[in-house]
Amino acid sequence: MKKRLITIFIAITLASVILVGAGVLVMARLGAKSDAETKLVNQLDSITELVATSPQDTRSLIDLSNTRRRLDFSSLEIVTIEEDGNVIPIAAGPRNRRNVTSRAPQFSLTSDEVAAASTQETLLLSDGRDGRFASNEVAGIRLLSPPDSSTQRALFGTQPFNKTSSQAFLWFALSSLAVLAVSVVAAVAIANKLTKPLHKIHAATTALAQGNLATRVEVSGAPEIKQVGVSVNQMAQNLQDSKNLDRQFLLSVSHDLRTPLTVIEGYAEALAEEATPDPKNAGVIISSHAKRLERLVDDLLDLARIDANQFTLSTESVDISALVQRILAGLQHKAAEADVTIETTLTDQIRLSTDSDRCAQILTNLVENALKFAKTRLAVTVRQEGGAVTIEVADDGPGIDPQELPHIFDRFYMARKRPERAEKPLGLGLFISKELAVALGGDLQVRSTVGTGATMIFSLPLSS
Repeated sequence: MKKRLITIFIAITLASVILVGAGVLVMARLGAKSDAETKLVNQLDSITELVATSPQDTRSLIDLSNTRRRLDFSSLEIVTIEEDGNVIPIAAGPRNRRNVTSRAPQFSLTSDEVAAASTQETLLLSDGRDGRFASNEVAGIRLLSPPDSSTQRALFGTQPFNKTSSQAFLWFALSSLAVLAVSVVAAVAIANKLTKPLHKIHAATTALAQGNLATRVEVSGAPEIKQVGVSVNQMAQNLQDSKNLDRQFLLSVSHDLRTPLTVIEGYAEALAEEATPDPKNAGVIISSHAKRLERLVDDLLDLARIDANQFTLSTESVDISALVQRILAGLQHKAAEADVTIETTLTDQIRLSTDSDRCAQILTNLVENALKFAKTRLAVTVRQEGGAVTIEVADDGPGIDPQELPHIFDRFYMARKRPERAEKPLGLGLFISKELAVALGGDLQVRSTVGTGATMIFSLPLSS
């Protein structure tokens, strides 16, 4: 990844430099051409005035030859413009032939160009026309005297403008090399800065994959990379917590399985050996612990279905008040054993479309849980609120600590204040009830104040 980042950075920088440099070269060339044209017009203007006052062509040619060299003309000639537009150089005598350039023009002007030249203004000619001018030259023609006949003398000159472009190209090449060198250094530095925390994250995730859940990432680098580091640390913490919960769960399950199995085994052996004086009581004890095992297995099966998202719901029309009465009637013996009075406030004929078995499971869990904490009183209220039915189960127990409230419905969570009369729980009852309530389209919430008890609020949407 580091090499790829460096390559991409250098490629982008190089492309930017080339584009900018090409634009600079083009602008420099256009500027050089414009400057050369302005210079050519001014020089031809001045030279025309000098040549026009010269009485002899020969002297003019000598002066032009020196002027050409002195003013850096590519060519500088006195020419004639005939009536038909032909431009012909003035022949020089043997003495002065050396002063005539080898690039003497011989071409024709268009009618528009002849008319323009007749105004005694310098006429700029397109470079490269018919191949007589080089691409890095500008050319112009200027009448030496007002037109009074069919053949006129004119001054023709060409001037180069490639020096500025060459210089610009040199500076472009040098600046490109400098920028490229700087970009390489910057690319390496940026790549190191970006990839270093990524290498650390990779090492940490590899360690996590190998089972070292205590591994954490040092959060550093760009904000996005920091966020990745925070996410990896959170994932590692969740994995570690999950592993601890699984260990705690296995310990709890093994204990809850061992205790009733040991009791059942002991009483079964006593019955087989006819060593117990009260076989009926032994049967009751065996049945009680068998039901305890059955509840544990049911909770484990519900947990597995929740994880696999394999709830089976059988929807039917249910009278929710009648269902609550039936559940409470079945739990009256437990309330009597705990010396707790159950008070009910029910609204008749509240029917809704739901799964009665799952609702019964939720209500049983809520009431049994409340009986573990209630001191003397348990209140169950059923009422209709808008488009939903709400069932509240309130106890007068010690209440729930505010720090524990957010975790009440977490799996395997067990409150620090455990009721003395309850068996050691697995921490699955409220978790399963919450998941079932959501699966039925409702919700399960808790409200509590320390010292005044807790209220479980189970809500379901009314049937349409």
